[in-house]
Amino acid sequence: MRRYLYDGTYHKPTTMGWLGFELSRTPPPMDAHLDVLEMAAASYLGQGNVPCYRGQLLFDAGSTTSKVRQMWSLWTAHYKRYRSILMSDAVHVTRPGQNGGAIETTLHVNASAKAAFANFFWPSPHAVTKPVRLPMYYANVQRGATVKLEW
Repeated sequence: MRRYLYDGTYHKPTTMGWLGFELSRTPPPMDAHLDVLEMAAASYLGQGNVPCYRGQLLFDAGSTTSKVRQMWSLWTAHYKRYRSILMSDAVHVTRPGQNGGAIETTLHVNASAKAAFANFFWPSPHAVTKPVRLPMYYANVQRGATVKLEW
């Protein structure tokens, strides 16, 4: 799925196309599947893709303190905050590995606004340190320029 989403954006924007998010296959309680659901939400919404959600519930309706509900709020707020740049052109920096051995890196750029958004996706619980060169040229940032970094 990750490689499909990454490779599919070579010829279309991340917001174009269709991907399904099968919540109907997640048995209750949903909090027991928080890690898997958050990995999928981070994967889709972090990349700028809004999938079609299929299933009756996004989270357990009876629980007002559901961790899954909080997770959806977090990723929805993230998408809404960065929507304009996530809908911009995507520069492919590092493709996800076949066995998950590579950090997926996509740089969303808007040359007119001199803005960029780097999305790093590492679907492993183990920490990794690796230098990544980001081609800021595509965001209309010239070599040697000073940029503001938000983390």
